[in-house]
Amino acid sequence: MAEAEELRTVPTYQDILDTVCEELNKVSASDIELSESTDITTDLNVDSVAVMDLLFALEEHYDISVPLNELGEIRTVGQLARLVQQMAVKS
Repeated sequence: MAEAEELRTVPTYQDILDTVCEELNKVSASDIELSESTDITTDLNVDSVAVMDLLFALEEHYDISVPLNELGEIRTVGQLARLVQQMAVKS
Protein backbone atom coordinates (compact mmCIF):
# COMPACT_ATOMS: atom_id res chain seq x y z
CA MET A 1 0.00 0.00 0.00
CA ALA A 2 2.87 2.40 0.77
CA GLU A 3 4.16 1.92 -2.76
CA ALA A 4 0.83 3.04 -4.21
CA GLU A 5 1.01 6.24 -2.19
CA GLU A 6 4.52 6.96 -3.45
CA LEU A 7 3.35 6.56 -7.05
CA ARG A 8 0.68 9.24 -6.70
CA THR A 9 1.03 11.67 -9.58
CA VAL A 10 0.71 15.39 -9.26
CA PRO A 11 -1.91 16.77 -11.65
CA THR A 12 -0.62 18.89 -14.50
CA TYR A 13 -1.18 22.61 -14.59
CA GLN A 14 -3.53 22.18 -17.56
CA ASP A 15 -5.61 19.57 -15.70
CA ILE A 16 -5.91 21.90 -12.73
CA LEU A 17 -6.72 24.88 -14.96
CA ASP A 18 -9.49 22.87 -16.63
CA THR A 19 -10.91 21.87 -13.23
CA VAL A 20 -10.76 25.46 -11.93
CA CYS A 21 -12.63 26.65 -15.03
CA GLU A 22 -15.21 23.89 -14.67
CA GLU A 23 -15.82 24.77 -11.02
CA LEU A 24 -15.93 28.51 -11.78
CA ASN A 25 -18.57 27.93 -14.43
CA LYS A 26 -20.73 26.43 -11.67
CA VAL A 27 -20.55 29.54 -9.46
CA SER A 28 -20.35 32.29 -12.06
CA ALA A 29 -23.39 33.82 -13.70
CA SER A 30 -21.18 35.32 -16.41
CA ASP A 31 -21.05 34.04 -19.98
CA ILE A 32 -17.40 35.05 -20.33
CA GLU A 33 -15.13 32.38 -21.79
CA LEU A 34 -12.62 31.65 -19.09
CA SER A 35 -8.87 31.90 -19.61
CA GLU A 36 -5.80 32.11 -17.40
CA SER A 37 -6.06 35.90 -17.32
CA THR A 38 -9.75 36.05 -16.37
CA ASP A 39 -10.10 38.03 -13.12
CA ILE A 40 -12.24 35.98 -10.77
CA THR A 41 -13.89 38.86 -8.93
CA THR A 42 -14.11 41.67 -11.47
CA ASP A 43 -14.65 39.74 -14.73
CA LEU A 44 -16.90 37.07 -13.24
CA ASN A 45 -18.52 39.00 -10.38
CA VAL A 46 -17.88 36.07 -8.06
CA ASP A 47 -18.36 37.03 -4.41
CA SER A 48 -16.31 35.85 -1.46
CA VAL A 49 -18.79 33.14 -0.49
CA ALA A 50 -18.61 31.64 -3.98
CA VAL A 51 -14.82 31.85 -3.88
CA MET A 52 -14.82 29.88 -0.62
CA ASP A 53 -17.16 27.30 -2.18
CA LEU A 54 -14.81 27.08 -5.15
CA LEU A 55 -11.81 26.66 -2.88
CA PHE A 56 -13.56 23.92 -0.89
CA ALA A 57 -14.42 22.06 -4.11
CA LEU A 58 -10.81 22.27 -5.31
CA GLU A 59 -9.48 21.12 -1.94
CA GLU A 60 -11.82 18.14 -2.01
CA HIS A 61 -11.02 17.31 -5.63
CA TYR A 62 -7.25 17.38 -5.17
CA ASP A 63 -7.12 16.31 -1.50
CA ILE A 64 -5.21 19.43 -0.51
CA SER A 65 -5.51 22.22 2.02
CA VAL A 66 -5.02 25.80 0.84
CA PRO A 67 -4.13 28.25 3.62
CA LEU A 68 -6.52 31.21 3.54
CA ASN A 69 -3.62 33.66 3.76
CA GLU A 70 -2.49 32.38 0.33
CA LEU A 71 -5.69 33.66 -1.29
CA GLY A 72 -5.02 37.35 -0.70
CA GLU A 73 -2.94 37.81 -3.83
CA ILE A 74 -4.98 35.54 -6.09
CA ARG A 75 -6.89 37.48 -8.73
CA THR A 76 -6.91 35.41 -11.91
CA VAL A 77 -7.91 31.91 -12.90
CA GLY A 78 -4.29 31.12 -13.78
CA GLN A 79 -3.00 32.31 -10.40
CA LEU A 80 -5.52 30.09 -8.64
CA ALA A 81 -4.57 27.09 -10.78
CA ARG A 82 -0.87 27.65 -9.98
CA LEU A 83 -1.64 27.89 -6.26
CA VAL A 84 -3.61 24.63 -6.35
CA GLN A 85 -0.75 22.96 -8.21
CA GLN A 86 1.75 24.18 -5.60
CA MET A 87 -0.41 22.77 -2.81
CA ALA A 88 -0.80 19.46 -4.68
CA VAL A 89 2.98 19.14 -5.00
CA LYS A 90 3.40 19.74 -1.25
CA SER A 91 0.82 17.14 -0.23
